[in-house]
Amino acid sequence: MSAIYRNSPLPRYYQLKEIMRERIRSGEWKPGDLIPSERELGEKYGISRMTARQAITDLVNEGLFYREQGKGTFVSRHKITQQLINLTGFTEDIQARGLAGRRPGTKLPLPPARVEIWLTPHGGRTGIGGGPGRQRGGTFFENPGR
Repeated sequence: MSAIYRNSPLPRYYQLKEIMRERIRSGEWKPGDLIPSERELGEKYGISRMTARQAITDLVNEGLFYREQGKGTFVSRHKITQQLINLTGFTEDIQARGLAGRRPGTKLPLPPARVEIWLTPHGGRTGIGGGPGRQRGGTFFENPGR
């Protein structure tokens, strides 16, 4: 495809995207090359600048092009794609964590709470921390409201 057809069922921006992809595939545009501006593409293919902009933006989002402010849009280096070896779903994830078979609403195990004990100057215990009480001047008050 080297022209944009007005009567085509394909949108014009999509046709331009395919033309630009073909230029990259054929080697006409190489990584690092500056592509024509939106205005130049619009004039060459008889489309609006906004149509050209949409095609370029889509290809930037796909990683085929990148933009540099004040310089233009360039062809990206080839992307390396890596396939996932193990893709698991939610159920498999939960089973792998040992949480399978629990009823909805069951509380999950929590890590142990930190407990602190404060002592009076004479060595007597006045309360255990980590609960609803609070500490005042080195002494723990279990019932702060009283």
